[in-house]
Amino acid sequence: MNKKIILIVSLVVLVLVLIGASIFSILKFKTYNPISSCFGMIQILFTEKEYVVIQNNPNKVVLLKPEYTSKYLSDEGWKEIEERRMGSIGVYENDDEIANIYTRINGYYSVLVWENVEKK
Repeated sequence: MNKKIILIVSLVVLVLVLIGASIFSILKFKTYNPISSCFGMIQILFTEKEYVVIQNNPNKVVLLKPEYTSKYLSDEGWKEIEERRMGSIGVYENDDEIANIYTRINGYYSVLVWENVEKK
C-alpha cells in the first residue's frame, strides 16, 4: 500500500515538474521544448560558448551571452533598420530576408527570436 502511494505521488510530482518546465520554457524562451532550453541555458552560463541555437522551427530561437548579441547578428549578416524598430522587436535585413527579431537581454543571457521572416 505504501509503495503504491509513493509511486503515485512521485508520478504526480514528475508530471507537475514537466508541465511547469514547459510553461517556463514557453514564457521565457518562446520554445515548447524545455529540454533544449535547459541544455542551452547550461551551455551559455557554464561554458565558453557564445551562443546556442535552441530551436529552428517554427521560429529560430538563439540564446547568447549578453555581450555577444550585436556581434552575433552582424556575423550572421543581419543589419537593423532603425526607423522600423518597435520596442524590443527590431526589424533586421540580410541579403535574402527581412525579419522581426525579438530581443531580450539581461545580465546572464540574451534571447533572440526570429518572427515574420520574409524573402526579399
